[in-house]
Amino acid sequence: MSFFRRVKSVVRRAVERGMGIARLFSAHRITTIAGALAFFLVLSVVPLFFWLTLLFGREGLPEEPAFELFAWAEELISYLVKHAGEAASGAGVVLLLTTLWSASSFFYHLRRSGELLSGASRPHGGLRTRLLAVLFTLAVVVLLGGIVGLFILLGSLIRPLPQPFCGMLKAFLLFEGCFLVAMLLNFYAAPKQAVKKRARESLLVAVLWLGASAVFLVYARFGNKEQLYGALSLLIVFFLYLYWMMICLAAGLVLGKNGGLTNRKKGSKIDGNEHMEDCMTKVNDLPYSRVTLEETQAAFETFFAAAEKAKCAEDMLAARQELITRRNKFDTAYCLANIRFTQNTADPFYKGEMDYYDEVSPLVHNELAKYFRVMLESPFRKELEAKLGSVLFAGFECAVKAHSEEIVEDEQQENALTTEYSQLMAGMLFDWQGEKIPLTVLRGKLEDPAPAVRKAAADAIGLGLQANKQKLDEIYDKLVHIRDRMAKKMGYQNYVELGYYRMGRTGYTREMVEAFRANVKESLVPVVSALKERIKGEMGLDTFRFSDNDVYTKEGNPPFTLTIPEAFSEASGMYHEMDGEIGAFFDSMTEAGALDVESRHNKAGGGYCTFIGDYHQPFIFANFNGTTADADVLTHEFGHAYASHCIDVGGVDYDIDVGGMETAECHSMSMEFLCWPYMRRFFCEREQGYRYKHLADALSFIPYGCIVDEFQHLVYEHPDWTPEERDKAYLELEKTYRPYLTYEGIPYLEEGTRWQYQAHIFESPFYYIDYCLAQTVAFGFLVLSQKDHDEALRRYKQFVSAGGTIAFRSLVERAGLADPFGEGTLQSLAEEVSRILQAVKP
Repeated sequence: MSFFRRVKSVVRRAVERGMGIARLFSAHRITTIAGALAFFLVLSVVPLFFWLTLLFGREGLPEEPAFELFAWAEELISYLVKHAGEAASGAGVVLLLTTLWSASSFFYHLRRSGELLSGASRPHGGLRTRLLAVLFTLAVVVLLGGIVGLFILLGSLIRPLPQPFCGMLKAFLLFEGCFLVAMLLNFYAAPKQAVKKRARESLLVAVLWLGASAVFLVYARFGNKEQLYGALSLLIVFFLYLYWMMICLAAGLVLGKNGGLTNRKKGSKIDGNEHMEDCMTKVNDLPYSRVTLEETQAAFETFFAAAEKAKCAEDMLAARQELITRRNKFDTAYCLANIRFTQNTADPFYKGEMDYYDEVSPLVHNELAKYFRVMLESPFRKELEAKLGSVLFAGFECAVKAHSEEIVEDEQQENALTTEYSQLMAGMLFDWQGEKIPLTVLRGKLEDPAPAVRKAAADAIGLGLQANKQKLDEIYDKLVHIRDRMAKKMGYQNYVELGYYRMGRTGYTREMVEAFRANVKESLVPVVSALKERIKGEMGLDTFRFSDNDVYTKEGNPPFTLTIPEAFSEASGMYHEMDGEIGAFFDSMTEAGALDVESRHNKAGGGYCTFIGDYHQPFIFANFNGTTADADVLTHEFGHAYASHCIDVGGVDYDIDVGGMETAECHSMSMEFLCWPYMRRFFCEREQGYRYKHLADALSFIPYGCIVDEFQHLVYEHPDWTPEERDKAYLELEKTYRPYLTYEGIPYLEEGTRWQYQAHIFESPFYYIDYCLAQTVAFGFLVLSQKDHDEALRRYKQFVSAGGTIAFRSLVERAGLADPFGEGTLQSLAEEVSRILQAVKP
């Protein structure tokens, strides 16, 4: 039985690979490009032969060269030598130039095709590329002449050798010639491609060429060329032969760019470290240089002066574009410093850099607020708004309400405290079976099939946090009071209103969020509670503790057993199978070393995706721990990365970017569900178990997200609460939104302190509700994908490409999905999701 299962698995994977390659070829329009190349090759053949005969005429080769390599080569060279004199004597300057120009057509279009297939930009204009093609044509003519001379020399050398050896040598020379031609054409079409990839794919192209040539020669040998239809058939087959040769060449270019037939990357750890074949600058090798406050302030001053002198909207736009270019340099430096600090929070250099940016970024925000006001108060605002969009100006109006010069010092203190929290959590080690492990790894133990192991992991988390209780309470208490002080300095009653402005929310209000949470209590909490009670019974548990919350079946969740290189390879195959363009983008991420997913000591917890602006490079940061969450990283964070890429290449305005966080989280959470059909790559026969766990977890998440959101509202409405009062409020919210769950018997966490390792509460207040809104939208994409996956993917790509150019609720409506704030939306989605959940239950 196991043998047949293995055979079935091999066949299935082979079919998957074939389908993936077919989709890749379709996405790059390989057959269309190959047809065009074959056409231009035919057009170039006659003038190219003219130049070859001209070369022989000029060189004065002997009329009957004696060599014995290949009969077809002997006939061709004899023909060229015979007519060389005539070609040389009749060639005028105009004829020379026109034939050379015509002969270069194939190479001109080959270069253009290479740019299209490899995704490269066009660095030169058409004339320059044509001149390059002309020079390359001359080089090819000379090269072919050299090859003829080599044939003549080898012919005289091998004549005395035994016949079998001659045959082997001929075969080797023929293969080597095909390989070198493929390498040469590959290099010309895509000069920036990695040498190893070019050699590997040229080898494949050479094999395919030889196979096609053998088939054609057999047909030519046995076909009836004496009759009209036989000759026409031979001509048609010859054109098909050329077409196939060009398909092979184009396929080699695409496979060279996208990682080969299997899409497997041979390499080791990301981040740091050794990597796969290198064809671009790795993220770790990107040069870092601090961009100072003075440099950035000078950029703003230049803009303010230009804005004051502006005589029209175009002057304002030009000055703004220059400012954006210089702002991008500051943002890029800040981003790189943050990436490298979170990769190793113990690195003293990048800790110092983050301390610097923590201090100066509020002053940069101060300049930004002035810039927003200049744009809002410009006499050309009407024209500017018509050009840049009303959404952008709504964002400006929100941003000016989020900052004041009065709070710069407070923001500096806030930044320092959030960095301190990040460093504290990254350096925290927890006792586990005689070892010291980071929280990211320990949390993975909460998915162990054994209840006792899960309980021990929860105990270890509680005891580890308890050892740092004083520092955690101190940091958060300071943050709450600083933020409350900021709000009151700006005239707000408390931080809640200021927090909404700082989140850039323009499409919905605090009251709408309260109504959303009320709908969650009414429509989702009963559904999730019933689900958890059923799971509790199936698992044979008397009490459903916090430590049991992440497991959904008695045998436990499907484990994630792939190594990091294996995971990347399977993710590459998945995305190529989904969509050629998305697959190519994922490969570019791995080639750039733009995913750091290894868990290690002093690495910051959690995960994020950011965008390194000056280098047009998204970057994914995460901590693999051997659970289903590792697969979620490759879908969720990649959704963010893909959206950043689409927005970048689509030219979305710098100040609009991805839009609000609720929009950005739609990009990531929806991608998770669009990847459902391909989960067999990661979980094999337990793929259905993954879907069940993933969907049940997503449904259960929304009530938890509401706990985090409502907790923050309560805390900032009561800034003078003691740590004990905050913990008590959190515990009460747990009972409201997750009545099925208890913390009893878990050290420290039973006091209501689970929130202390939810980083958003410390670092990004009021962010968390964005996940809940986005999860609702993602459910809409899931429901659609169950009916028509291609249509869901089409709408998703349209959704992410818009970025923040359309307000959140309007964007959701345009995608044909239900508004999260709409009446009955949660009730309807709860029913749909429950139906799908039942269908995927293993």
